[in-house]
Amino acid sequence: MMSRFRHTAHFLLAAVLYYSGVLALRCWLRRVVQHRSEVAVLGLHRILSAQQAARTGSEPAMVILLPTFRKLLQMLNRQFHVVSLSDLLFGNIPQGSKPSCLLTFDDAWLDTFENAYPALREAGMHAAVFVPTGLLGGNTFCWVERLSLLWRNCGEKHETVCRAIGDALGQAPMAGLAESIAALKLIPAARRESVVQVLAMRFWDGDQLADLDRLMSWEQLLAISPVFEAASHSVTHVLLACEEETIAKSELLESREALGKRIGREVRSLAYPSGSFDQRVRGWAADAGYDWAFTTRSGGYCAGDDPLTVPRSLLQEGNITNPWGSFSPAMFHLRLTGWR
Repeated sequence: MMSRFRHTAHFLLAAVLYYSGVLALRCWLRRVVQHRSEVAVLGLHRILSAQQAARTGSEPAMVILLPTFRKLLQMLNRQFHVVSLSDLLFGNIPQGSKPSCLLTFDDAWLDTFENAYPALREAGMHAAVFVPTGLLGGNTFCWVERLSLLWRNCGEKHETVCRAIGDALGQAPMAGLAESIAALKLIPAARRESVVQVLAMRFWDGDQLADLDRLMSWEQLLAISPVFEAASHSVTHVLLACEEETIAKSELLESREALGKRIGREVRSLAYPSGSFDQRVRGWAADAGYDWAFTTRSGGYCAGDDPLTVPRSLLQEGNITNPWGSFSPAMFHLRLTGWR
């Protein structure tokens, strides 16, 4: 109930600011008066049908429904110059009355190929996809989806699972699935994988993992290249700031080299997995040969800003729709201000 109330209040605020012209005035002041010709970099993960969303193990914060996505593209076509990753990297940003934006997709999910690609091709738009090179084309499921589906299928054992995760981390029992995921994100990948495997053996055999929660194949990645420009997302989607230096550096360098060989061109850009970076990670990315790196910090990118800490506005169904579940331009524009 509280979540629904908060969403309604959020929408009412967005509607007042958007339809009164306050958000448009803010954009105009930043572009014309402050001379900040920003590119709004939009971060997306999964584009799913309602039926797929009901089956996925992904967190709701990673999902946009396909009808909402199509409405988003229609609005972007009217109100923005949608640029490609290469346009941003080489400074080919159009000047004019419309602001510019770049669409980016993390993780190379199968639905990026099946759902997002046809919609973008139909709209005549380009986007970037950040690829965890070691996970494509295999039977490996991301650990969050595995844990979420374990949670869904473990019956009445949620309290026991929370206690088991707390014990494995040397902490008090977790308060629920969201806290469990947040805590597991902060430990090295090898240790986390061991914990998730033990949980699966104890509480669920994993037979119900859905094909829709797989990543695309290398062949599919190459097939979408007319629309999607591929860039790095490490090898196995480790949180770089939580790993030992040797592991993090290897993940960055090997991903860049493997992806470059597959797509036949130099890879210059990276998205830090889950936005996990600090000054050490930024330096490792530069040493590995990246000129650009994208974060999950809110805000827009302006020429002259640090290209290795580019902000992105992360979009999900809940922050771009009204309380009735329809796409809301007002909510979208408020999201671009950094409002969460």
